Amino acid sequence: MMKRVLGRTGVQVSRFGLGTMVLGVWGNRDRAACLRIINHAIDAGINLVDTADMYGQGENEEIVGEALRGRRDEVFLATKFHNPMGEPDVGDAINRRGNSRRWINTAIDDSLRRLGVDHIDLYQIHRPDPLTPIDETIAALDDLATERDRPRPPDLPSQGSQALFRSFRALRGHRGGVGALSSGGGVRSVEQPHVDRS
Repeated sequence: MMKRVLGRTGVQVSRFGLGTMVLGVWGNRDRAACLRIINHAIDAGINLVDTADMYGQGENEEIVGEALRGRRDEVFLATKFHNPMGEPDVGDAINRRGNSRRWINTAIDDSLRRLGVDHIDLYQIHRPDPLTPIDETIAALDDLATERDRPRPPDLPSQGSQALFRSFRALRGHRGGVGALSSGGGVRSVEQPHVDRS
């Protein structure tokens, strides 16, 4: 399988990644078949595996984690946060979503537990959050990467959050705005990250 360098990270990922959204309750409910699909993809040379906390309300991350037991070092693992988690009318449901520092810290702990891993290689913002200033979100992600060393964001090895702050400030006046950088919707190319085909 051909590999490409992810951005300016030096990390090589397969030209094709495995998106796992339809493995589990949102698609293929046969857990054994889901595990085979993931392992077959890795055997075929795919090393980029992408999931999200909201897929099946966490079930998808559990399936991915089960498939990666004993194979974690073979993949570049990506997951996402933002969307509502849990029962909508139970407890503090209104705050179990978004891009706030509070939710990011909870969401990553939940994802790490479901995946059964000690780190995530790429922790992505699934959607923009109009209720949370982008500076708060980026600062929280930077703190995770520097203090807790749990996600290892590929675009922050030497420049840190200050480069991202400058990028976001520049985007505020751009046609797509900050939302153009979110992970949901549209097709992004690893080879040409500035291309948005949504």
